[in-house]
Amino acid sequence: MPDTLPAITTQQLWRGAALLAVIAAAGLPVLSRAVPPALFPRLRRTVPAAAFILWAVIWFGVVAIYWQPVYSYFFPASIRWFLPLLMGTGFGLAYGVLFRLVERLPGHPTLLFVLLAGLLGPLTHAFAVYRGIVEKPPLLRGASPVAAILVSYPEFTIYACLAVLLAAAFLRLRSALSPRA
Repeated sequence: MPDTLPAITTQQLWRGAALLAVIAAAGLPVLSRAVPPALFPRLRRTVPAAAFILWAVIWFGVVAIYWQPVYSYFFPASIRWFLPLLMGTGFGLAYGVLFRLVERLPGHPTLLFVLLAGLLGPLTHAFAVYRGIVEKPPLLRGASPVAAILVSYPEFTIYACLAVLLAAAFLRLRSALSPRA
């Protein structure tokens, strides 16, 4: 991807946040039916594994496509191709911790998990803003720090939905493939 891309504007970030919020809101009822409360506890091991796979794939795409215009400003080149494994591991561990937390809370565990996992977005993006993500890379220079942080909540909520759905699919596949007693 060339370094001469037009900068992402604050308005584009707000539009993206609105679109992602609509997608997340539409996905939550689907997720709650696909992963009812009774199924959620059975996903204890598969959610972190699914998160590892999902986030490793996301970060492989990030370092393949957005390395030069964005992430080369924040990470040393020597870890570029290790980032997918590092991020997959980090998010897999974070999802495991959130899973255990949600098991102790009242309410629909699947929805609570996704809504809490969405908070990882603003946390990571706030750190990125602190490190200069809206100042250093020309692609993001001048974008609103608030928009850069808030766009991440619905984005990470969608990623959490995908991880839970992937975990449920793993569980169902394992059940279908295991021999019946």
